[in-house]
Amino acid sequence: MAAEIDFQPYLQSISSHYAQWWQLYTLTDAETKAQQQNEPQSWKTPFDFGLMVQTVQRDRPLGSDGPEFESQSSKKKIERFPALEGIRKYVKEHRQVLLVGRPGSGKSTTLARLLLEEVQNSFALSPPSPPTFWGTRSSDAPQAKLKQTQSPPELGDLGGRKDSETHPESLTSIPVLVELRFWSGSILDRIQAFFQGHDLQLNRTQIKALLFHRRLLLLMDGLNELPSEASRLDVAKFRQDYPKVSMVFTTRDLSLGGDFGLEKKLEMQPLSEAQMQTFVRTYVPEQAETMLRQLKDRLREFGQTPLLLWMLCGLFRQTGQIPANLGEVFRAFTQGYERNLKADVPVESDRRWWPELLQELAFWMMRGVPFWAEKLPLDVEFRVAVSKTEAREIFTFFLQNKEAQAKGTAQKYLDDLLRHHLIQSNGEQVEFRHQMLQEYYAAEYLLSHWENFSEPEFKRDYLNYLKWTEAIALMLALVQSETQAERLVKLALDVDIKLGSRLAGEVRLKFQEKTVGFVEALEGQDWLKIEYLGETRSEKVTPELLKLLKAPDYDMRRSVVDALGKIGSEAAIPGLLKLLGDHDYLDSIAHGEAWQTIDALCKIGSEAAVPELLKLLKAPDPYMRKNAVEALCKIGSEAAVPELLKLLKAPDPYMRKNAVVALGEIGSESAIPGLLKLLEFRSSIVRENAVEALGKIGSEAAVPGLLKLLEDPRSIKYWNAAIDSLGKIGSESAIPGLLKLLEFRSSIVRENAVDALGKIGSEAAIPGLLKLLEDPRSIKYWNAA
Repeated sequence: MAAEIDFQPYLQSISSHYAQWWQLYTLTDAETKAQQQNEPQSWKTPFDFGLMVQTVQRDRPLGSDGPEFESQSSKKKIERFPALEGIRKYVKEHRQVLLVGRPGSGKSTTLARLLLEEVQNSFALSPPSPPTFWGTRSSDAPQAKLKQTQSPPELGDLGGRKDSETHPESLTSIPVLVELRFWSGSILDRIQAFFQGHDLQLNRTQIKALLFHRRLLLLMDGLNELPSEASRLDVAKFRQDYPKVSMVFTTRDLSLGGDFGLEKKLEMQPLSEAQMQTFVRTYVPEQAETMLRQLKDRLREFGQTPLLLWMLCGLFRQTGQIPANLGEVFRAFTQGYERNLKADVPVESDRRWWPELLQELAFWMMRGVPFWAEKLPLDVEFRVAVSKTEAREIFTFFLQNKEAQAKGTAQKYLDDLLRHHLIQSNGEQVEFRHQMLQEYYAAEYLLSHWENFSEPEFKRDYLNYLKWTEAIALMLALVQSETQAERLVKLALDVDIKLGSRLAGEVRLKFQEKTVGFVEALEGQDWLKIEYLGETRSEKVTPELLKLLKAPDYDMRRSVVDALGKIGSEAAIPGLLKLLGDHDYLDSIAHGEAWQTIDALCKIGSEAAVPELLKLLKAPDPYMRKNAVEALCKIGSEAAVPELLKLLKAPDPYMRKNAVVALGEIGSESAIPGLLKLLEFRSSIVRENAVEALGKIGSEAAVPGLLKLLEDPRSIKYWNAAIDSLGKIGSESAIPGLLKLLEFRSSIVRENAVDALGKIGSEAAIPGLLKLLEDPRSIKYWNAA
């Protein structure tokens, strides 16, 4: 008799475990997280940044045949989406997608949120309601219990239709998070381990059957963290074996591990200035204005990723000071963690050795070859986890001249650090709580052991390996000696000019005039030197680049614009704005490529660019107008709201839609009346985006208009978006209208109404929810209620 797979325990476990997804941004230890999970929490969190992604264009390679080199793919329009929306869209269209982002940009957290939302929104947590694919429902989708046989079953056994009769939108999709840093054996092993960790025992035959019938959505986190070439080959083979299975991969850098041939790529976007300011004001409300004044234009440098912004706010809360650079941020954070968070915890080991033990652990993990086998060839891979046995050996090696019984005490140190510091265990594996922490502690090791390395050795074994780049950058930020900083940058330039240019801008600000001067003195074509200067991201080169904006060569000017955008200095804004006003420059570009200048202003992210961008809203070129709207959206200034409101009456529906999205991102309540009028607009895309924008603004002023929409049966296609927005707003005034929907015929509407009531969190909803629990016909909504 065919056995059945009951996914209920698995779905319940996911829903519970990831309910407080925002804790993934933080570096709180396991004990504290466990305590927090038992405390009542509001659904609202300052970590709900509204992260964005955009499609990735192929960069022009350094060393190509001049600035005129441009691939056909690079001419394609860049698209921007909210992170989860973009992933859903591209997985539905292309099956397999790569999500790229810098460390701490929210890649892993985005996958965790996607996992949670696919479980909560697409799956009913009790039979007989069927799982769904990307939030759609199908009358012939399988039930929560799926039949399974010993051999790959027919699709009928799984409750679905044959491939020829099925569209991707109607396929059942069970989400599975595969953390590649814990590689052991194969992808199938990691899938099996994740199911097992969430209360579901499946054998390999069952998993292969689910893959064969495309019943899994695989969220593959950390391509760049795969431990070996063999593991990368296994992943590549897995993709070839299951080309129709939906998969989302993440990686931190396309140069670390490559793109695995994944054609469709999305890139995490840095936080806008408005998003950063909102987070600071929410997270440290009493100190927010003081902190923002101290940061000034350094907010972009320190706060453009969620993790770094959280660390910075925590530091400012403790000290009231902003560190000088990123290396100092990590040093102050780790020292403050030891000093303030865990000082009163009784431990069995000597705290004074904790920092150096973590440095040793980070260094040997990254080096890839254990200290007892140093003569072996170096491992090019970035190891993010080691066995507890190897961690104990590393600690024993360090403690042998400091503790009488080093071998016996190493275990005590490991236990204390796992319980009370910035490392954690996953089964028998040990890892740092974030890869950036591992790189910071490795940087401290390199700094303290610098004199032990010969120049040839440092170039060969460290500068020559991509995995060390971020650690060396952090190390340079901590170097106190100008002579040492110059020496390191020269060594890097000998190895790779692009690397040396990057590191020239990582040294302390007072040293950058000389280190950046090394890049300026390089021989070669002017446009190539400009790109290298952009790689420094140093404000020291901004004045020289601004002079080149007057060059007669248009292509060189475009290279300068790109470089200024990378550097992100507000000092570049007047020159870029003047360029936008140069009609000869604009007229010379046949295909609307002045968007590069707008994009540079957008990357800088300062409100000083807003007045000129508002003028471009009236430009004759529609592409220019569109990019101006997107730039205003990313900058997030309320000064743009009046002009954007005027665009709500524009004849072009796409301009209206872009204006609506921008108003939602800016989040000003002054936009609400204009957005409410759009709820009766004939264009469906405009109406739906208006509903979503009202939810993002989050004001009670929008509630009456959204409730009115829910009373109009002709607008039923927008009801779920309206319900979601009411849940986000969280006003008790929406409860009566949402309670009425608990008797509506559509199961999706009823379930979303229950979810919204839960988000509002008011006792006024309890009688209606209890009534729902008394109705056996509504059993599919009981868990949500």
